[in-house]
Order: sequence, then C-alpha cells, then structure tokens
Amino acid sequence: MVMVDSFLKRCFIKMKVYNLIFLALFYSLTKGSVINKLPHCSKSQVMEGEIKETDEMGRNVNVFSVSQLQMSLNDTVCLLVSNNNETNVLYTLQYLRLEQHYPIIGSYNFGIPLISTNCICDCPGGDKVCSITSYNYKNCSNTGNSRNVCYRTYYDSQSNTGCFGSQKSEVCCEINFEPYREIVYKTIKVKQPDTILVFEYKFFERINQRWRLSDEDIFEIPLNKGEAKIELMTYNKIHLTVSGGKPHRQLEPGMYFWQEGERDKLIRGNIPINDIHETSLDKLGWMRQESDGVWSIRKGQIKIKNAHHVDIEDCKLQKYKSMLNAEQFIIDGSNNGDKNISLGSVLTEEPWVKSVNVEDGRVMKVIHSEGISILGSVKTQFKPSILTHSSQFSSFNGTIQLDKESNRFLNITFYEARGTVIGMVYSSEDKTNIDIVFSVLIDENSTREFNCIITVPGSVNSTRYVCFHPAGDVRGQQCSWLPYKSVPLQMYTVSHRWISKVGDCDRCNERGLENLLVQMDPRKWFDGINTTTELIMFAFEVSVCVLIILAIITICTKCIIPLLRCGVCITKIPKKRYFKRMMRINEEEDHCDTCLLYNRPQTTSKKHHHHHGHPRNSKTNLRNNNEEPDEETQFFMTKFSQGDMILFNITRAILARSLFIIHSILTIWQTVKIRGESSIWTFALISISIVVEGSHTIIMRVGDERKWFSPSIALYIASTAPPIWLMETKMCEWRKADELRKEDGLYFQLIEQLLLVVLIIGRWMLPKGEISREQLSQILLAYLAISSDIVEFFDVFKEKVVYTNYTVQLLVLGAWTLSLLQFPFILTNTRARKMRVAITTTDFEDPRINYNNNNKMNVIYDIDIWAIVLANGLQDIPFLCVRLFLILQHGLVTYTMMFFICKNALIIALQTYRGFVLFNDRYLGNKNEQTPIERSARIEMKGVPHQQQSYHANNSGGKRKRRSSNGTRNVKPKYSLDT
Repeated sequence: MVMVDSFLKRCFIKMKVYNLIFLALFYSLTKGSVINKLPHCSKSQVMEGEIKETDEMGRNVNVFSVSQLQMSLNDTVCLLVSNNNETNVLYTLQYLRLEQHYPIIGSYNFGIPLISTNCICDCPGGDKVCSITSYNYKNCSNTGNSRNVCYRTYYDSQSNTGCFGSQKSEVCCEINFEPYREIVYKTIKVKQPDTILVFEYKFFERINQRWRLSDEDIFEIPLNKGEAKIELMTYNKIHLTVSGGKPHRQLEPGMYFWQEGERDKLIRGNIPINDIHETSLDKLGWMRQESDGVWSIRKGQIKIKNAHHVDIEDCKLQKYKSMLNAEQFIIDGSNNGDKNISLGSVLTEEPWVKSVNVEDGRVMKVIHSEGISILGSVKTQFKPSILTHSSQFSSFNGTIQLDKESNRFLNITFYEARGTVIGMVYSSEDKTNIDIVFSVLIDENSTREFNCIITVPGSVNSTRYVCFHPAGDVRGQQCSWLPYKSVPLQMYTVSHRWISKVGDCDRCNERGLENLLVQMDPRKWFDGINTTTELIMFAFEVSVCVLIILAIITICTKCIIPLLRCGVCITKIPKKRYFKRMMRINEEEDHCDTCLLYNRPQTTSKKHHHHHGHPRNSKTNLRNNNEEPDEETQFFMTKFSQGDMILFNITRAILARSLFIIHSILTIWQTVKIRGESSIWTFALISISIVVEGSHTIIMRVGDERKWFSPSIALYIASTAPPIWLMETKMCEWRKADELRKEDGLYFQLIEQLLLVVLIIGRWMLPKGEISREQLSQILLAYLAISSDIVEFFDVFKEKVVYTNYTVQLLVLGAWTLSLLQFPFILTNTRARKMRVAITTTDFEDPRINYNNNNKMNVIYDIDIWAIVLANGLQDIPFLCVRLFLILQHGLVTYTMMFFICKNALIIALQTYRGFVLFNDRYLGNKNEQTPIERSARIEMKGVPHQQQSYHANNSGGKRKRRSSNGTRNVKPKYSLDT
C-alpha cells in the first residue's frame, strides 16, 4: 500500500507540472507573443482635443479625446494608454501603401504576324497563270492548320519590264501569316481605377515589463468618395476617419498586355493597341487567336488587299519588291533583321510604379511607390499619448539618372536606416545653391538596406552634391557627390523598306501551244484597241514591221544573194546577148561607187566587125589571144574582185551599225532601270531607224558612206544622248542625297563615256567611202582630241555646285550635246576646197581656169571655213562659256578648270586667226588666171585618183590614151575638176 501511495503521489506531482506548462503555453498563444522591439513611431503632425457629447437637457453624456494626424506613405502613428500611471497598452497605425484597382472590361489573345509573300507576274501573251477569279479577294487558309492565315490578292496594269510587248502585266500574290515563334500575348482593357489606402493596425500589451503583440490586422480604405470612416474594436473603442485626394500620377484607362507563359508577368503599355472591337493594321494586335484556338484577321480579305503593295522589277524573271502598309509584323526570311514591331515599355519601368499584377483576370492592381498625403482623425474614450522614435541611418549611395523616357530621378540606397531622412541637393560643396529639398520615409519592413526613387526637377542635369541627415538630427548629416547618368531617347527602329524577292513560278511566262492557238484567233488581234490613238499606234507598229520585213527581203534579194552568186558560185560564162545588159556605163558628173566597171566606150574596128560576122571563129581567137582578153573574161575578172570588195564594205557597215545599236539599247535599258520609266524605251525607235538607214546605204551605195555627213552616227547620237541626260540627272539626285554607291557610279559613268569610244571605233569600222585612208586617219585623230576634252568636261558633274543645282546640270548637258554634233560631219583640214572650173577649149592646148574668187559670197561653200566654224561653235566656245560661268557665278576654281579655260581660249583664237588667213588668201587676194599646165598638180577627175586618170596634158598641149592597170582602155568621161 505504501508503494502504491508513493507512486500516485509522484504521478499527481507530474500532472501539476504538465498543467502549469500547458497553461503557460495557452496563455502565450492567447495573449500574444513577446517582441524584442516596438515598431518605429514616426514624428507626425498631431493636433489633440476633446469632444463632449450632451443630451437634450444639456448634460454631458460622453467625453471623447480626438487626435488629428497628417500622414505620408510609410508613416506610423503610436498611441499610448496609461492606467494608474502605468503604461500597459500601445496602439500603432501604419500607412502601408497606395493602390489603384483597375477593373478589366475585356480581353483577347493576339500574336506578332510572321509574313511570307509569293507573287507571280504574268506577262501578256503567255500562258495564263494569274487570273482574277482565283486570286482577287480569296482566302487560302489551310483548314487543317489553325496557325496559318492566308490571303490571295490580284493586281492588274503592272509593269511589263522584261515582257515581250507593250501591254501591262498582271500580278497575283499569296500572303501567309503565322504567329511569330508561336508566342501568344494577352491583352486586357481597363477602365477608371478605384483608389485604395492600405493600413496596418497593431495592438500591444505590456506584461511583466515586456511588450506582447496581442492583435494585428491589415485593412483597406477606399477613397473614391474622398473620405472613409471605420471602427476598431479592442479593449477600447477607436473611431478612425481618413480623407485624401487623387494621386498625382496614375495609369490611363486603356489597353495593356503581357506575354502568356512568362514566369514574371511583365505588363506592358505605352503603345497603340487595337481595342476589343477594332482591327487596325497600324496598331498592335491585328492578328488574333479566337476562342477555339484558330488564328484570324478580321476583314482580312479587304484590309490585306488594300495594305499590300507590289513593285515589279522584272516580270520575266519574277523579280519584285513587296511592302505591307502596316505596323507590328516581321518579314519571313529576313533573319529577324527587319522587325516592324515595338512592344512598348514595361509599366514597372516608371519610377512611381512599384508593382503591377492581374488578379483573377478581372482586376489589374497597381501599387504606387509614391503616395498621397492623408488626414486622419482618431477619436477615443481615453486620452492617449503620442509616442515617437528618433530617426537614424549609417550610410548611403546612389546615382542621378535620366532614363530613355526622360524620367529624371535619384536612385538612393540607405543602410541601417529607420524613420525619416531629410535630403538636400546642392550644385557645389559650399552649399550655397540648393536645387531641391525632400524627405524619405524608411519602410520598417526593410532590414539592412532600403532603396527608394526620388523624382527631381529638370534643372538637375549633371553631377550633384547630395546630403542626408536623420529628421531632428542635423549634426548627423552625410554628403557625397552622386554621378549623373543619361540614357538616350529610344529610337524608333521599325523598318519600312521594300523587300526584294523572286517569285516561285517555274513555268510562268512561257509561250506554249495553248497560247499560240489563242493568239491565232482573229478576234484577239484587236484586243486592247479602244481609242483612235491606240488604233493609229497599232497601224504604225504594223507598218514598221512590214517595212523591216521588206528591207530584209530587199537586202537579201538585191545585195547578198547576187554577191554570193557572183563572188562564190560562178559556174559558167553568161551568153553574150546577156552580157551587154549587165554592163553599166556611168558618164554623169558625180562618180558612183556602185558601178561595177569604169566607163567603156563602144569601139569599132575592122577586126571587131570581122569577128562579129563569124562568132565561132571570134571565140577561138579570143581564147588564143593572150595579150588582150575578150570582153567576157575581162568582165568576170573585174566582177569577181569588186564583188569581194563590196561584200567586205557591206560587212563593215553592218558591224559598225550593230555596235551603235547595241550600245544605244544598253544605255536606254540602264536608264529605264534606274529611273523606272518605261516611256524611255521610245528612244529605241531611233536606234531601230539605224537599221533602215543602213539598209538604204547598203542597197543604194553598196555600204559606202557619204562624203560630208554620216547619218548613222547622227542617229546613234540622237538615240543615246537623251537617255544619258536622264541617267546623269538621276545620278546627281543620288549624289545630293548621298545614296550613290561608288560601284554604281563607276558603272554608269563607264556606260556614258563608252559613247565616245563607240563613236571612234564605229567611224573606223565604217567604209571610208570617197575619202582617202590618210583623211580617215586624220578624222580619227581629231576625234580622239575632241573626246579627251569632252570626257574632262563631263567630270564637272562630280562637283557639288553642279549636282545640287538642276539648272547648272542642264547647262552642262546642253554644251556636252552640242559637242557631240561634230561627229556626224566629216570635215578635214587636208580636204581641198571644191571649186568649179571652166574648159575654154575642147583640148588641153591652152585652156584657162577661172576660180571665181571675185565673189566673196562663195565663202559659204568653203569646207575649211565650215570646219573652223563648227569646231569653235559646237565645242570650244560653249565649253569656255560654261567653265567661265562655273568660276564666276559659283566659284568653282580648280587647276584643271583653269588649264582647260586657257586651252579653249587659245584654240578659239588660233582657229579664228586661221579662218581670217584663209578668207584673205582665197577671196580677197588678186589672183591671175593660170593654165592647167601650170596648176596640173591640183587638177584631177572627180572620183578618180590622179594616178589613174586617162588623159595627161603635155607641153605641146597634145593628149594620148593609155591602158589602165586591168588592161582596159580608158576614155575621157564627162567630169569636172576640183581644187
């Protein structure tokens, strides 16, 4: 029994201990936790008073203590309540934050479009690959692929560059849209916000000399009405009234978005975004994801057709440039280099925004880092005491920043800080000029570091001397120089350039059997002829084609085929009755190079009459006569040698004109390419006219050039000079805008200067005609001298005063064109002056030559005088005037400019002097008439070299016949003498 009693006693004692521990734990849990330190109580402005409530009889019923408080963000007010001179209760009220709640009234998903285009150009006349029924306002989206959106567009009356014919081409495009990298963005629309003040309330009790947290709560007070009232129910009833104004800065109602799937939901704005019921290609969010996951563009068939633009560079080669008149898209295949997107800015980048988040998809909550000043009124049944704590901090650092959106602020970090810190910004260390004074309330939740953003005015634009001290402790001031960091404004880098591409169409613009059958339909011949002008142009084109065909037939039948038959395929001697028909006698004054034989008179002799009576014997005698071949043999010997020479002349004439046409077409093509104007091809008609001129020359003159003027060179200049005008003016525009690349400038200048090279080589290749080889060499040397000055004159386009002034450009091009007009004229200094002579006797015994020098008006027929006038008037005088104008008017002074001015002036003076000398010697001097024997060296037959003349005068005045080199007798033709 004793053992049992002792055991029960021990169990009872242990139970008491456990009960005590349980009670202590229960008390601690129910009465609050012990804290080491109280919250930091701010030094706020407080006004205290009493409010007495009376009844109808005027008796005091209740007496309340009232405290009016003025609080800023992070301020904490502490109220102490004493009982019997012993503090036992503490109430704290902290202004935690300012929030704005934006209700969400709509949302949608969108993506950044990744665009790929494929256009095909259909030349007129080929197989039909582009039709309006298949491409105009068509949706080509793949129903099995929800990510793809596709539209087809059709464009008529496009450029026909590269096509055969003058009709306009058709273009059909297929445009595909996909979400870039399959990224989906969520867009919300918010309306006017609700302003919310958030407070934290705490209740402390002091038990056994230690503070315990008995109660705490966080509550929100809406300020939409400007004032709010609440009651805090604890041991003592507390009435709280709060009033405040509207925040100084806030987000505007509108559209905001963020990327779905991001870990940190970064909400963006400050960019135009399509509204819920809006689809504008100039704003973000025009490619949307519907509720079923399918991507679409609202009214896409119309909007994409109106926004897409195509510029055809070469329809035959399917080269084009494409551009979409829209914003916020990416071109496929551009290696992300051409991003037409701008996602605005993150809202938290604003210095006054602390955080932004979306809750439950129905409200967007914005927490301000800047608050508003509020007025609070605390009414209690007891009279509280206001508790405050001193402020402090150990150190600070920071910078003065100007961000990309021109927000100017101090970014400050405090260490070991509590309470309120007063800051001042000075311009120098002597502290004479204060830029700004401000205060910073340290959040009590921060432990070792506290970072804050303080907005500063625009006058703070460089390094400043900044000082801080705790509130109420000026001696604790700390100062430091803070650096100034500026970020440039954000550049708008959206690309809006044309994208060059090549269409994917292997069999486009091919002329197949189907197209041939369609074009053979007579009803198609007159398609496109709607006006009288078009009918006239159609008739003109048909006429030109007919003339070209006739010219080709004539050249073949009248020139090439007879020469081949004569020079290569001679198989038998023609009969004598046809021989006389083939002989042509030219006894006119102007010698013609197309005659195959020199003039031969009909000779009658006994021997000839004898053979005429016995033709068979005559043939035998002719074959056996080695000293003098018969007429048929002599004819074919002459015919064969002259046929080869004529064929050679024709070949030279064709090659030279081909060179002219090739360079002219090349120049026109390059001009059309850089200016984009198809009407420039009109100058190609002048180039084609060189073919007509060449056909006439070959048929009528057997390829020989005219004596004084070259029509082929004139036509070549007329077809090439105007395109060079247009090309050079376009290059001047590029130089002015600094868009001319060095390689392009060299290429175009090479094409321009090839004009002079082609003129020299072409004149060398052309048959010399009636001029001698010595005169041709002098012409070519003169061309080289002229060309060097023209090339140097053309270099003035590289000067700024020229390529920036359109009038000066026209002046230089006009003088340059005048200089080119020298080349068609064939005037050499060695060419003798052409004058008529009169033969006073039928023989050469004593004829008298009359030069007609008494009439001074004959100077207009003098070739040497004309050569001087053309050289001065077409080149040297215009070049001198233009160069003087550039120097005197625009101040373009260079050493080359001065040298060529002196050169032009000297040439003009020397040529003018020579002209006066020639005029004086030939038309003013007294010259007696001379016999032809005294001036026999200056008399020759027109068109026949002097060494081949048939008649030679001797001292006795007699004349004799001699044989020519080919064995035929020469007779005296009717001719005139040249001097």
